Amino acid sequence: MVITILLGFVHGMLRTMVGTAAPGNWIIVYRGVKIEACCIDRENLRIIAAMPQLASDPSGAPLISPEWPMGFDPTPDAPRASMATLRAVHPMAYRVHRGIRLIEGRLPERGKNEWIVGQRLAARYPSLQVGSTFHWSQTDWRVVGVFSDNGSARESEAWGDFDDILTARHLSSGAFGGASFHVILKPGEENSLREALHADGRLKVDLKSERDFYQETAEFSDQLRKLGMVVALILGAGSAFGAMNTMYAAVARRKREVGTLRALGFGRVSVLVAFVIESVILAIAGGSIGEVLAIVLADATGLESRLMSAGGVFFSFSWSGSAFVAGFILAVMIGIGGGLLPAWQAAQLNIVNALRD
Repeated sequence: MVITILLGFVHGMLRTMVGTAAPGNWIIVYRGVKIEACCIDRENLRIIAAMPQLASDPSGAPLISPEWPMGFDPTPDAPRASMATLRAVHPMAYRVHRGIRLIEGRLPERGKNEWIVGQRLAARYPSLQVGSTFHWSQTDWRVVGVFSDNGSARESEAWGDFDDILTARHLSSGAFGGASFHVILKPGEENSLREALHADGRLKVDLKSERDFYQETAEFSDQLRKLGMVVALILGAGSAFGAMNTMYAAVARRKREVGTLRALGFGRVSVLVAFVIESVILAIAGGSIGEVLAIVLADATGLESRLMSAGGVFFSFSWSGSAFVAGFILAVMIGIGGGLLPAWQAAQLNIVNALRD
């Protein structure tokens, strides 16, 4: 039950992060950097935007979105700080990220210090509802819209105009291109663009698919999975001892049956295998009950509808087939671990003494 629920949290986190990636979308980051945290200058942006491998919108503009994510505290008046992501974008971002849908309000306009926020961020912090004013970086920002993005990590972000945010941070937009460039490429052009980026000595950037990039950044889900494995080992060890006690009692009660089987010609290996199989069957039955209890517990507590936070990303519990499979595998391991020694004892029983018992 516990391992199934823990892996449900892992799957929910991973689905949120990987769901941020769109098929055919790529990301350009500073060479050797795994996150959107290093500055790429405006000259690099001009060079990359002119490359023929990039797809274009109907007006002929290249589909490249320079972006700059940064942290901010959505509860500045609270006694304990929180963390969320503010992303500086150009209008082209709403064409490159094709899953973005406005569910309330409108898009921000340049020069008006406006934000739109993801629906999960808005659900967690009422101060970021449409029409509210938020003070950040010595500037008042007005929330003018709420957007969705198919349940991705972007729904945990606030977005504002790139130049407005740079102005608030007292930075020059003439030299700074962005922390990353999100691009849409023409079909089959990814290898050509990767080679062009490395061949140009003026560029110090790498090209990655969005899926690979967000899988690399989903480190928390890996930590949660490792924690789940540790918990599984601890619980599995305790459960194996419980199974062992049960099987030792079964062997003690059935010595005469074992002696009879041996007298009829069944070998020690057959007896050992029979008791191990019985232990595994009992463990699978217990595992099935645990899986059902996990579903009942998750439904009773509303896990699938609750928002949880990790590193500024909000995610929800989500069932996966692998979580149920892992639960059954753990049950089988408990059955084998708990049944092997009692089965070995049963196989070593003296036939005459067993019949006299």
